[in-house]
Amino acid sequence: MSEELAITTATSNAIVPTINNEILGRVFTSNGVHGLTAIERRMYYRWQCHRLGLDPYSFPFDYIETKDNRLVLFPNQRATDQLRKNRDLSVKVVDRQIVDGIVIATAACIELDGRETQADGTAELVDKYDKPLKGQLKAQAFEKADTRARRRATLAACGLSSEFQEESGRIMSAAIYDPPADVE
Repeated sequence: MSEELAITTATSNAIVPTINNEILGRVFTSNGVHGLTAIERRMYYRWQCHRLGLDPYSFPFDYIETKDNRLVLFPNQRATDQLRKNRDLSVKVVDRQIVDGIVIATAACIELDGRETQADGTAELVDKYDKPLKGQLKAQAFEKADTRARRRATLAACGLSSEFQEESGRIMSAAIYDPPADVE
């Protein structure tokens, strides 16, 4: 009986990440986490994970340093996989088109109640010298467009499409910007 009590107590006293309005205000007004300290970034990261039902130990977010030097949180594949699993979403690519050297993939994310959300993903079919991609590189461009479309459709179905838009910039793992693990 004491073991059951200990388990119940441990789960009922779970630590729920909290974040104050001042930190949220700085994130939303600056459109990124670049103005936060390392500890505040970790707090915000954990808060986002808790809010979305994601496992923070799977590192579902990366940081992207944008061209205008903002640091933004970016849900990676682990995040969208968890969102699909937790919310019973299925996603499939429903269309692909090639327009002016760009492949456009359209993905549909379908919820349990039958609602469908569609989103597009794109990738260039030319290299940096404007020569058409061939073979494996062309196949990778199609995969990239499909992945972007599935990711965007998942985020849109979860109501997060406007919150996490950044896809260009230098991607860094979350651990680079977080404080040491013993700092909570």
